[in-house]
Amino acid sequence: MQDYQTYFNASRLTFRQEMNLDNLTTPERLERIREGHHDIGLVNLYYDFARYLLISSSREGSLPANLQGIWNEEFEPMWGSKYTININIQMNYWMAEKTGLQALHLPLLEHLKRMHPRGKEVAASMYHVEGFCCHHNTDIWGDCAPQDYHTSSTIWPMGGAWLCLHIYEHYQYTKDKGFLEEYFPILKDSVQFFMNYMVQNSDGKWVTGPSSSPENIYITAKNQYGCLCMGPTMDIEIVRELFSNYLKTVEILEKEEPLTGLVKDRIENLPKLKVGKYGQIQEWDQDYEELEVGHRHISQLFALYPAQQIRKDQTPKLAQAAEKTLDRRLENGGGHTGWSKAWIILFFARLWKKEKAYKNLQELLSEATLDNLMDNHPPFQIDGNFGGACGILEMIVQDYQDVVYLLPALPQEMPDGNVSGIRTKSGFILNMEWSGCRVQKVELESVHGTQITIVNETLESRKIRCEKGEKKVVVFE
Repeated sequence: MQDYQTYFNASRLTFRQEMNLDNLTTPERLERIREGHHDIGLVNLYYDFARYLLISSSREGSLPANLQGIWNEEFEPMWGSKYTININIQMNYWMAEKTGLQALHLPLLEHLKRMHPRGKEVAASMYHVEGFCCHHNTDIWGDCAPQDYHTSSTIWPMGGAWLCLHIYEHYQYTKDKGFLEEYFPILKDSVQFFMNYMVQNSDGKWVTGPSSSPENIYITAKNQYGCLCMGPTMDIEIVRELFSNYLKTVEILEKEEPLTGLVKDRIENLPKLKVGKYGQIQEWDQDYEELEVGHRHISQLFALYPAQQIRKDQTPKLAQAAEKTLDRRLENGGGHTGWSKAWIILFFARLWKKEKAYKNLQELLSEATLDNLMDNHPPFQIDGNFGGACGILEMIVQDYQDVVYLLPALPQEMPDGNVSGIRTKSGFILNMEWSGCRVQKVELESVHGTQITIVNETLESRKIRCEKGEKKVVVFE
């Protein structure tokens, strides 16, 4: 119990509720939400339940949490209950660092070490290049080869690169240079793979491919169905993050690497994001029609979340196109699986669309949550629980390292509350109280000795500098 509470109390988030419904069972409370009622207490419970799931299924020295955590009851579960890495397992860990559960992130990172030698074998035998890659799925032995016969997911050598982004994320929160040095060879080999795998298109831009946009299918002008192309948008977005993280890591570790100049040239010559004929972020290099407009994957918005290439405060036109992408998906039946709905909450939170974020949170609870609070894919899949909780937190605190936004997407339905123990990438622990949808008080503790800029719901900003271990209180009038 004490071990569990140490993790559970590392951070807390509570929305104050007007009506206490704790006398009702969880199925009864979910049924009320399906009938159109609000239950802020159930939002609190859902958030805490996700943290319980992570604490219970991803511990030091163990395997990372898979598609169904430790709660799978089948001898032969769907998808082998493996590690689907074209979003699902990454989503399991999106809230870990921010909520003080850095140690529980490590099983995923340690799994990269198992994958690394096998990913080098795949790069050499399948692509005849140096480096490390993995496709859309891996298992407890770290297999990195294509896993099945569905081209729309199988031919996608980006899974290892996406997981490598978790290396730099862990460093951002911990500032552990020893960890960064230990994992640098994996990061470098992922970059090396793309140095050899990418080609220049007719515009002289560096693209990946043949590859897919998980797990979507397009329609050509000749009415042909396809899923492979050169330079699908998500590939380029992941590569941009990977190359950027590599360059920052080399600088932090003060390394002289022969790849550095080449990576700088490549990152400057990646294709830019495009806006398509519907005003949406274009998913493929060509502005194809989609076979399933309401597809569950919204891969082209990786740039919005978990990446920060689309920002409401810096790229307003792309943010507008991202919202159009989401609206179009939802108008055509999108968000029909738990994890997809959770991702949509995060997208709308990042766009500061508080009512749309809350509407999708209500739908996550009413349409994609089982009576025991577990996520319904269907079947049960744990990623939606983690993604949904992360979306709730993203309404409250958004951390771009250079600036932290407070209450950027707080809906009117949850006007009062408090949060504590939130870690920031700039090296602070943040506690906050709010009332009437307004920030009241912020407590900051510097873990590493640096500065932070915080911005409240009215876009009033404060730049705070602290010495290591120093605490300061900020009150907004």
